[in-house]
Amino acid sequence: MTQLLLPIEHQHFFGHQTLLERLKSSYDQGRLHHGLIFAGPEGVGKETLAYQLIRYAIAFPNGNPKQAHLKIPADNRIVKQIAVRSDPHVFVIEPFYDAKKQRFARDITLDALEDLSNFLRLAPTDDAPRFIVINPADSLNRNAQNALLKALEEPPAKTFFILITTQSGSMLPTIRSRCMVLQFDGVDLKEFQSGVKTLAPEMSGDDIRAYFDLTNGSIGQAIQYDSLGILQEYAAFCSALVEWFGGDSKPAMKTAEELAYNTEEAALDRVTQLWFARLAAFIKAKINNANLPTILPEEERLFGYWADVTAENLLVRYDAALALWREGEASYLDKKVISLQVMAILSGADARKSARVT
Repeated sequence: MTQLLLPIEHQHFFGHQTLLERLKSSYDQGRLHHGLIFAGPEGVGKETLAYQLIRYAIAFPNGNPKQAHLKIPADNRIVKQIAVRSDPHVFVIEPFYDAKKQRFARDITLDALEDLSNFLRLAPTDDAPRFIVINPADSLNRNAQNALLKALEEPPAKTFFILITTQSGSMLPTIRSRCMVLQFDGVDLKEFQSGVKTLAPEMSGDDIRAYFDLTNGSIGQAIQYDSLGILQEYAAFCSALVEWFGGDSKPAMKTAEELAYNTEEAALDRVTQLWFARLAAFIKAKINNANLPTILPEEERLFGYWADVTAENLLVRYDAALALWREGEASYLDKKVISLQVMAILSGADARKSARVT
């Protein structure tokens, strides 16, 4: 499987080149907005672009318009310092990682911003700009957002905030109004193939195409999925649900247990999120009388069971299952139990069991 590499650690960049050049040009001309919100789906290159811009601005503090297109060498001191989080010009705010529970905290609290005021007060020892990166910014709780708002109102000269988010609407309107919001989408197939082949050269062509359809062109999400073996886990999830249609719930119980107790990564969370996204796409396609290309034989078989079920009936099941999953997450309930309940709701939407489809 692919070794996951964080955007702060590498310089590979695919897609969004025009946007990056525009931001570099704004910096060269002294017009770069002090607050930037990079919004878009997970893994589409928001954080990668942020560090591309940061490396450039720190390497050329007064701008370098004639060579803005050049990539800073990987062995550059600035690149290395940023990668190990020791560069004095970059302050990163992110959720606290609990080593005992092996997971990140859900929210970014006020505690995470404690050192921000000190960072802003320190007078720079050179002419280089300073950057505050917050990722994911939509995890900031209300107190943390209010503290950030104060910092955004009167930032020191040559100090820039980059807020990376998948849900910019969850942030205070006053924060959004003080920032420039830039929307990111997935890259096209050519850029996607180039990116995945560079970052995961061992991935097969069939898997690359499947991940493109699965992630809507999100290279980062594809690499992450591959590192977790998500295609295999998703195939098992679909197969287990099909078996439940036939009256056998044992495969579902086994699959849910294996995913729920995978301590290396939140495998069940990932598979479930992927499942809801694919089911939503399937329902949308039915509403529009369109065909949704399937990504795996197991998914094709599963969706085949619902060929004659109306979109409205599936939507009822989808809403009920999603509400149950979110309630379980909010209450920190046993993920295995919640997953089985989700499958139970969906197993009732079998076209051959019309009495159970209301």
